[in-house]
Amino acid sequence: MCEKRRSSGNDDDEIASNAKFATSRFCFFGLSMSTHVMIARLGLGLFVLLSAFGCANKTGRPARSEPFSLARSSAAAPGLNSRLSQADLREDVRQLVRLLEESHPDPYVGGGGRVAFHRRFHELLDEIPAEGLTVREFLHALRPLVASVRDGHTDIRGSLTGGAHERRTWVELDVVEERLYVSGVYREDQRRAIGGRIRSVEGIAWPELIRRSAAFRGYENAYGNIVHLAEAVSKPDILAELLGYEKLPDLVHVDLELSDQTPLTIALPIGSAAPGPVIRPPSRLSLPEPNSAAIGWGFLTEDRSVAILRVDTMMRYREAFEAWRATGYATNLGDRLTTAAEDASGRKAPPGIDERIALIPSATETLEALVTAMRGAKTTTLVVDLRRNEGGNSLLATIFGYFFYSVEQLLETDEGYQIPRFSELYFENNLATSLERVRSERSPSIHLGDLDFSEEVAWRKTRAQGLTPEERERRLRELSEEAARAPSFDREFRTRKWNAKWSGKLIVLTSARTYSSGYTFTAFLYQHGASVVGVPSSQAGNCFIDALQFDLTHSGLHGTISYKRSMLFPDDAATGEILRPTVELTYEKLATLGFDPNASAILALDVLQHHAH
Repeated sequence: MCEKRRSSGNDDDEIASNAKFATSRFCFFGLSMSTHVMIARLGLGLFVLLSAFGCANKTGRPARSEPFSLARSSAAAPGLNSRLSQADLREDVRQLVRLLEESHPDPYVGGGGRVAFHRRFHELLDEIPAEGLTVREFLHALRPLVASVRDGHTDIRGSLTGGAHERRTWVELDVVEERLYVSGVYREDQRRAIGGRIRSVEGIAWPELIRRSAAFRGYENAYGNIVHLAEAVSKPDILAELLGYEKLPDLVHVDLELSDQTPLTIALPIGSAAPGPVIRPPSRLSLPEPNSAAIGWGFLTEDRSVAILRVDTMMRYREAFEAWRATGYATNLGDRLTTAAEDASGRKAPPGIDERIALIPSATETLEALVTAMRGAKTTTLVVDLRRNEGGNSLLATIFGYFFYSVEQLLETDEGYQIPRFSELYFENNLATSLERVRSERSPSIHLGDLDFSEEVAWRKTRAQGLTPEERERRLRELSEEAARAPSFDREFRTRKWNAKWSGKLIVLTSARTYSSGYTFTAFLYQHGASVVGVPSSQAGNCFIDALQFDLTHSGLHGTISYKRSMLFPDDAATGEILRPTVELTYEKLATLGFDPNASAILALDVLQHHAH
């Protein structure tokens, strides 16, 4: 999500069932939203909250709690081929529109305004036939309305997928210069296709594919739309929907243009098992392997003058789970926490939430080890590799910043501002807070459904008057509160032992798949002077962020709705849409490097060598 460091980090990237094909998925609770509301109205909401998270102690930190289950039950949800009545489908449409209008900061701005939004809404109602639709047909009908919000974190999707049995199209695709190219194949006879740029899929030309993708799912910039197209190609069910097929053929035919401009057509296999190992070009560089938290570090040069920190996701480090626990974002404390704990320990997860969290590698401890090694080796440059990072909890940017910048520098960071909206859906997703608590912390005038403009007011005041002592104190208090939500970091933050213990040149590697909190991390380093190398991110700095999850009553379709407007670059609309790298990877350079999977890292080393000379 396009979220700032201090936001809650409720990414939908790792939750969506069909959003990012390379990762596993799971969704919110075991009940529909309407059931949650019913439970709350029966007076059980407080019981759920206390049993799940424990009472807060005097320091504001949650007490230890008993284990609880967040496994989602799909038994009650109709299958995608189930047929629903016209009346039930119309009720679901109205429910979706109500949720969008009550929860999203501005669901109209991307699609031409409120009148245009409601025109689509009523056209959709009128187009539902008397005999009803299947859930799959209904999902297809809903997509353009949700896509019109033009928000990558607001989405609608069908039944959960992502298991080992899931069928997929066996090809690896990546983005460079606003085009998709083949980065890996699974059949030896298709090795020649590597590097080829897509011209058409099943006879549908590239411009039409891009147009259809734009009407299929919301996005923030051109790179986001292309990433969504790549994800659609990877999933046969989604691709069939995009192409207008009842069912895809056994092979998907793709027309390519190779780097020497030679045309080539390949037939991509579809299935649940790979037809062979993935074939990619060999790389000149050997990158460090990530730990179970998807974080790893090492050195890129023999003299150890250049180190690399690889962060493949921000969903699996210990402090993220600690923060979710503290804020009451229960979604990620169920199956996701269990899996992370078992991956880290290699054994069955213990019953307690705190015990599970304790097993997961700490980002704070990892960065201590990295800084210690760099100081010992007199390392002059650190490369932060975020090319695979599709999001998670942005607290990691704060933790990283603590090790590399003084607290004063952190307080002086111009992060723009956010405008959150506090709806019924917000409180259903965030169990550890309430309207009364929001009023006490922000403004007593806030009512259900209101937007909070206090950050924007403070930002404009700072721009006009400079960073006043009062504003500096407010920011320090906010930073301290953020640290306090993650005890593994807070213990270090209070001592200041490792604060700003390394200084040198920072380079960030990005790709189109760098998204959400991965982008937030990038923008944070960019704002502190780091160079950006690679392909632009598909995330915009000026966007809607932080996903709230919902279910539609009759169809069982589920999705996410953003509840914040984020303005990282309020005075720079161009950068706010696309953060252009300092040194951008081009198709020509990529071809020169033989489509090396680590071409951006090689480009960064070339830049360093050039500057050294």
